[in-house]
Amino acid sequence: MSAASSKRDYPSSPDVHYVLPSDALEKQRLELQHAIVRRALCDGKSVLAPIVLKPGDRVLDSGTGSGAWVLSLAEEVPSSVSLTAIDIQSKIFPESFPPNVDQWTDTYSLVNQRFLIGALTGPQWELVEGTIISGHMGPFSTKISNLWSALFVHRGLLIDIVKRLPDMLTQAGFVNDGVDLRDAVASVLSAMRGGLGLVSSEQEYDDLIACVTKEWDNGQEVSASEELTVMYAQKV
Repeated sequence: MSAASSKRDYPSSPDVHYVLPSDALEKQRLELQHAIVRRALCDGKSVLAPIVLKPGDRVLDSGTGSGAWVLSLAEEVPSSVSLTAIDIQSKIFPESFPPNVDQWTDTYSLVNQRFLIGALTGPQWELVEGTIISGHMGPFSTKISNLWSALFVHRGLLIDIVKRLPDMLTQAGFVNDGVDLRDAVASVLSAMRGGLGLVSSEQEYDDLIACVTKEWDNGQEVSASEELTVMYAQKV
């Protein structure tokens, strides 16, 4: 939590468990995050799953945030592919949408859901791209990892969703599942808020993030990294 975080706009509803803000700065972060994921992790595409979208297909972007992914996809698919984007609030939605955006329906050819590990509780999970910290971690990386875990437990979120999701998909009737592991750079740690007993002040948290950054930049002392797990499956 930074000194400026108290002025950030966080979801205030008691039914919302999302741990990150929803404001102009978060919109910028999400758009940068999408650009990095698309270029470095998805081979320059919006969709990594082996699917070819055809005219008349329907796509749902669940937890769209700023709409960066669905707007990117709109440039890659035929205009007759119907695109729908939903989120718990519309504060950072784009000001304009492509003409093939439709109202909500219950049948889709592709459903995209990413980076909601900090938003959905156990019963709310269906599809996700989740993240875990891997490798040897130094003392500061270990502390931030413990803080992250404590925050998720406090909010009723599943930090180990990557391990649970394959069985969830099978139980929900999905088939033709696939898993793709990619290395990534963490982009959300500095946006977390609240100490949960592991840090006593905003300044201590800022100092911790600075130390984590130095650890991650120094390959001789620590090889911790963020691993992005992309899972996809088909419902028939």
